[in-house]
Amino acid sequence: MKKKMILGSLALLTAFFLFLPAGKAEAAVKQTGATTTGVTFTWDANLHTGNTNYQDLYYEVSWGPSASQITKTAQCGLTSTTNSLIECTPGCQYYVKVELVYQFMNSATPGRYSCGSTTCYTKPGKVTKFGKYDFGSGQKGLRTSWTPVSGDASIRYQYEIRNSSNKVIQKGEEYTNTLSLSTYKGYNTAAKLRVRPYIKSFYNDTTYYGAWSSYKKIVPQPILKSAKLVDGKKVKISWGKVKGATKYIIYMSTKKDSGFKKIATVSSSKTTYTISSFKGKSFEKYKDYYYKVVTQTKKLGNSPQSYGNSFYIYTTYK
Repeated sequence: MKKKMILGSLALLTAFFLFLPAGKAEAAVKQTGATTTGVTFTWDANLHTGNTNYQDLYYEVSWGPSASQITKTAQCGLTSTTNSLIECTPGCQYYVKVELVYQFMNSATPGRYSCGSTTCYTKPGKVTKFGKYDFGSGQKGLRTSWTPVSGDASIRYQYEIRNSSNKVIQKGEEYTNTLSLSTYKGYNTAAKLRVRPYIKSFYNDTTYYGAWSSYKKIVPQPILKSAKLVDGKKVKISWGKVKGATKYIIYMSTKKDSGFKKIATVSSSKTTYTISSFKGKSFEKYKDYYYKVVTQTKKLGNSPQSYGNSFYIYTTYK
């Protein structure tokens, strides 16, 4: 009885393997390239060469946003082992599956054998718009942002900052569309920033980069150092030098956050200026005045008027 059961099991296994396709074991599908609107991929040939019990018909490629959301299919000839998806969305993932379609002996129903599947990614689009920037209250950091690109949640950003001589002074990567550097190496030099999005494929260990954005100018406002009374009537202000500056523009106001009026423009060799009046009048006794210094550059424009210093007129002499 036991011997009969063993023989019966072997017969079932033999029959099962007779009806399996005689091709290779399941072969991998691999992404080989990407654009913002398409992907290319390849797979291993998996034909029943020399086996007259099978007739290979074609390869069928299926794809969609995920394995459970197959939306399109296409047929490929038996000599093909590469294909492309077109009219895709930038920065998105696509699940791709390849199957060999064949007929067994005189069966009317085609069979299918998997050649594998993978997830492909298109390149992200280009960053086109930046927000405002400033350097923090200490004026040695950098904070800015840009409009995020659409696409997969795994999109990250690479940035680089170059000085006016086009030399890279700082670079790195960000998980979001904001850049916040507590230590900014270009705090005292005129510079420019650009970013590009990227997406990492863990299926073929490849990073797909979008195009670099246009440059965003980053011109620091000079670090304001001091304001000292001279003879009780004048005020001498000083600031730190900015590399790449062509001129410095000095503004004054009697209010902390508004009403600033341009009072002088000095050469880039200057880091001090003496003020004797405001709006054509001598300084008033016991009054606060505020000043700002803006960097002017030939290539990158002017720095923002972000921060100011105040001085207090506490006495005057006749």
